[in-house]
Amino acid sequence: MAQAQALDDYFRRLERELDCPAKYRSELVARARKRAEDYLLDQSDAGSQDMDLLLGDPKELAQSILETLDPDELSWYRAVKARNRRALIALAVCAFLIMGALLVRALTYPLTLQVSETLTIYQEESNE
Repeated sequence: MAQAQALDDYFRRLERELDCPAKYRSELVARARKRAEDYLLDQSDAGSQDMDLLLGDPKELAQSILETLDPDELSWYRAVKARNRRALIALAVCAFLIMGALLVRALTYPLTLQVSETLTIYQEESNE
């Protein structure tokens, strides 16, 4: 059970370190996981230190995996990711400015009520 938890943690860290398109990321992580699980089946007494020796640090493994991918595709992915991040930040700033302007307007302009005619409401008395 401890090995399974250690494996899950390791591959979550590896997935975070892999800065590549999702289609590659899931395939690469699945391959590395399969290799680790096969190793654990062959070596039932293997511990977490053995796994670290086999796979290495998640950051280093991610770096070596990324080196095998097409550099042009990686740079395109990172450019799109950066553009999307900037667009999201710009959208958040715009929303913040609009909300601020609406708040300032609501606080500075008084609410005006204009009476055009008087309506009298009364209740008829009953003789009961």
